[in-house]
Amino acid sequence: MRGFNAPAAGAASEDPAARRAMVFVAALFLVKTVLLALFVTPLWDVPDETGHYAIVADLADGKGLPLPGRSVLPPDVIAD
Repeated sequence: MRGFNAPAAGAASEDPAARRAMVFVAALFLVKTVLLALFVTPLWDVPDETGHYAIVADLADGKGLPLPGRSVLPPDVIAD
């Protein structure tokens, strides 16, 4: 009975075309991540954390699950 001959564990990395494709995909994701980090969310900026805080504050105050857009930020959070 003939057995199935699977390729060696590192066979894909030995193929130059496959290796170039993997490096290209990895570089593409790196560039995408850097662009998103620099232009979508500026350095040290967390744009939606105050909105999340309003939802957690409603839950902590016993107001139940808040409706989207209905949570009110406490004045001390807005002032900070």
